[in-house]
Amino acid sequence: MQKSFQQTFLNKTIQLDNIVSFFYCDLNPKFTSIGETHNYWEFIYADIGSVEIITGSKTVILEEGHIYFHAPNEYHRHRSIKNIKTSICNGAFYYEGNVLDKIADQPILLTTSMKHYFFNALKYCSEIFSSVIDTKELIYQIISPDHSPAQEQLLLNNLESFLLELLISMDTLTYPERHVPEDEYPPLVGEAIMIMRQCLFSSLTLSSLCQKLHCSKSTLSAVFKKYTASTVMNYYTQLKIDKAKELLCLGAYNITQVSDFLNFCNVNYFSNQFKRYTNLKPSEYCKSLKNKNCVQLLELKKCPSVH
Repeated sequence: MQKSFQQTFLNKTIQLDNIVSFFYCDLNPKFTSIGETHNYWEFIYADIGSVEIITGSKTVILEEGHIYFHAPNEYHRHRSIKNIKTSICNGAFYYEGNVLDKIADQPILLTTSMKHYFFNALKYCSEIFSSVIDTKELIYQIISPDHSPAQEQLLLNNLESFLLELLISMDTLTYPERHVPEDEYPPLVGEAIMIMRQCLFSSLTLSSLCQKLHCSKSTLSAVFKKYTASTVMNYYTQLKIDKAKELLCLGAYNITQVSDFLNFCNVNYFSNQFKRYTNLKPSEYCKSLKNKNCVQLLELKKCPSVH
């Protein structure tokens, strides 16, 4: 007698059918958005620097590496912080239900796995859309005729996966990795970071850093990991990649020049490290920058108005 498998029905926690907006942009030092409310979800992610978030009930400084979600119909506006270079990702989407309520109205530090899905979604945005149409009543982006329809689903799938990663983390711990504000680091960690910043355009090894600090490798490594949740050299590389993103944002230097400025051994190694820390190749990151200050609509019928 032939056996058969019993069908299993799985629940789907989140399903997105369209995107209102998803873009990357640099904020003018004097930037202040107009206060607004709308009937869809909106998020803002501080990729470089910090941004001030003002809602109807509070004001929050969104620090680098954190994301903030505005629930539907929440009044909000965003403002640059004086003299701080800031680059953000901003997006919005429709979702009905209360599953996402637990991630709203608070800064959340993104983990590596969260960033993987988040920046993958941004990458597919840059591949799907080509040009921007700006009218008096609506801003929308034209879908590139040569993109694959599968890329639209991959965009939505990655955004859904990103949201699911956030929900899972909220069920366990809001900050899966310990995060201590930099101004609360002990002197040894603070001095180490200061030296790293001074050596972004040169090279620095763990041994040479410890010599400058007059401490052992084991001591620095243990204290540094305790307060930053990162190894010393991973932190140093992350600083270099952050500086690389700033330089690429300027549009004045190509990828090879940025690699040379930051003293990477060759452009291939730089590209691999950039991919490792941002989940995007430098070329993909540069392409995403070209889509800044735009609003992207996947399904206009469900998006009658945008901010």
